[in-house]
Amino acid sequence: MAMPWEPMDKYEKTDKIALCHIWHAQAPNSILYAENAHPAPKTVSRTTTFTIEPETFDHACCCSHGQSMITSNEHPQLRQILTARREKIAQAWIQSIRTTSYLPQRREMLQTFFEELVSNCIAAMFAARSVEREATASAAGARLAKLRYLHPEALGASQKVLGNTLLGGLPPEYASAFAPRIFDVISGFSVGFVRETRHEMLVSQERLHQSVRETLLASEEKFRRLTEIVSAAIFIFQGIRLRYVNNWIIQKTGYTRDELFRMNVWDIFHPAHRKMVMEYEQARLRGEAVSAGHEVRLQRKDGQPMWVEVSFAPIELESDDAVLGTAFDITERKQAAEHNAALLSQVQEADRRQRALLSAIPDMVFRCDKKGLIIDYHTNHPETLFVPPEQFLNQTVTEVLPSPAGEKLHKIVSEVLRTEGTHETEYQLDIDGVPFFFSAHLVHSGDEVLIAVRDITSRKRAEMRAMRTERMAALGNLAASLAHELNNPLQAIQTNIDMILDFPISPEEKDENFRAIRQELVRVTELSQHILNFANPHPSARAEIMLEDVVNQVLRLWRKKFEAGNITIHTDFSQIPPVMASKDQLHQVLLNILLNAVDAIHSESDSGTVVISIGANSVEKQAWMKIINDGPHIPPDDIDHLFEPFFSTKPDGNGLGLWTSYNIIQQHNGALYAENFRGGRGVIFTVALPLTNNTGE
Repeated sequence: MAMPWEPMDKYEKTDKIALCHIWHAQAPNSILYAENAHPAPKTVSRTTTFTIEPETFDHACCCSHGQSMITSNEHPQLRQILTARREKIAQAWIQSIRTTSYLPQRREMLQTFFEELVSNCIAAMFAARSVEREATASAAGARLAKLRYLHPEALGASQKVLGNTLLGGLPPEYASAFAPRIFDVISGFSVGFVRETRHEMLVSQERLHQSVRETLLASEEKFRRLTEIVSAAIFIFQGIRLRYVNNWIIQKTGYTRDELFRMNVWDIFHPAHRKMVMEYEQARLRGEAVSAGHEVRLQRKDGQPMWVEVSFAPIELESDDAVLGTAFDITERKQAAEHNAALLSQVQEADRRQRALLSAIPDMVFRCDKKGLIIDYHTNHPETLFVPPEQFLNQTVTEVLPSPAGEKLHKIVSEVLRTEGTHETEYQLDIDGVPFFFSAHLVHSGDEVLIAVRDITSRKRAEMRAMRTERMAALGNLAASLAHELNNPLQAIQTNIDMILDFPISPEEKDENFRAIRQELVRVTELSQHILNFANPHPSARAEIMLEDVVNQVLRLWRKKFEAGNITIHTDFSQIPPVMASKDQLHQVLLNILLNAVDAIHSESDSGTVVISIGANSVEKQAWMKIINDGPHIPPDDIDHLFEPFFSTKPDGNGLGLWTSYNIIQQHNGALYAENFRGGRGVIFTVALPLTNNTGE
């Protein structure tokens, strides 16, 4: 069936005209009849455009020549036909609108809603008067316009659906007669849709304006509250005058609000920075790219300096251009930066001095981490390194230096890390078969250990030469005494030989003379051996030993001799670290002192007491052993000569025992001295030796 109604492409109702397009497919010679119409009724062609004054357009119908006007009670069967097609019309309507609009409602709800709209349009179609038809259809259009998310183009889709389904579904005999009624329905539907849409737009616009006004008021209030609680200056100015300042800038600058409003805005900046800030703002107004903030000084009322970081942003105030300024107090940061800069300068100067100092000293400096790995070094003479840097960096000391020096230094590094203290030691390295000597000073630094190593080979060799020279000089001084000491036994030997050879004596007398000769020869041998040991000492092997073990060993071997001489020995030992020494040499020193003590006691008494005590001095890092006897005091004039060779307070003494003991302790970097005990009797001999963790091999 040909479409009897051409859908409206556009509907617009103004105060003067209403436009629509009608396609008269079924009645090409039909007459357009209108009450009070202008112009008069006329025959229209297949497609006719007509203009009618809206206020006079009360009723219109299109009919065949000679037919009467249709009433609302006629054609009940036609109404039933349209009502039966209500569901399909609603579905077509929904599908058409969905091409233009988003309908989020459930399908069942939409189907019911559009079926009701179809029923309203059918009822409008059978109304008796045009005004009634338009009013009923207008209500349906307004109802559709209230649907959420509906696009304005839904009106055109609705016009097409109503034209196609209402008129297109009519039997041919009704098409021409009902075309004007369907036009009234579509016209009224469109008017209602447009009116409701405009009303909703006006309401929405008013609501939007009200919301905007409320939002602006709330935003302004929030802005004011925010600006009063933030720790920064917030100000607005137009031209050169301030329009708003928050309390922060009033408190910080010392000006009142009225004083600030009367000021030129640029006067709040320090004169040294005022021009820079003005140029910054002018560049921003010209549209040039400028940085977000500038560090400048404000001009406080009391003249005190105040550093801020200021930024500007364009805003609109009362429909005019304005500038929003913010300033954050950076005075403390600036002062801290200046302080840090001064500290940095001091640190750099100290670093320069330290580097100059390092460059001036001959020491090699090594850094070891907490694992004992060598991670860095410094030396002014790389040729003095034991091995090249690539062979010792990231290696432990034991992996670089041969034993026992490497093991010794590694143990000391671990000890310094554990105790967070300092340490000094000496060690020897054989380089190409030649002994070299080094001193090491270890210092804890954070999680690291700094090791300052100095080559002391020249010093050690000089000391050896000096010691050798001193010994030879001492031998020269001893020559006269030695000649005297040797002359006595030699004269005795010569006298006994003369008696044997030149005089007739009995065999018994000869044997006695031979024994005297042998005794004097033993004495000469002992003297010679002491002199040789002093002139060319042979170093004994040293190891970590406990002083109490030395004392116990001597007492175990000589206890019976002491008991036979009525000498009581008491001991008092403290727990101390070991010392690095020759056990046999310390044994000799202790025995010499004890025998001298026994002789001193027996010079005035048949019995006596000796006390041996052991302790340590943590400050000087020394172990000490005191041997106290209750014999007579040593004359004050003799104490200074007590450890000289061939000096003795005993009638039959040779003066070499204490001299030898003194030499042994000196070779151990220790000290041996004697002093009289307070009171009338008693002498104290003290032996001091470095503790193991401060002893060089």
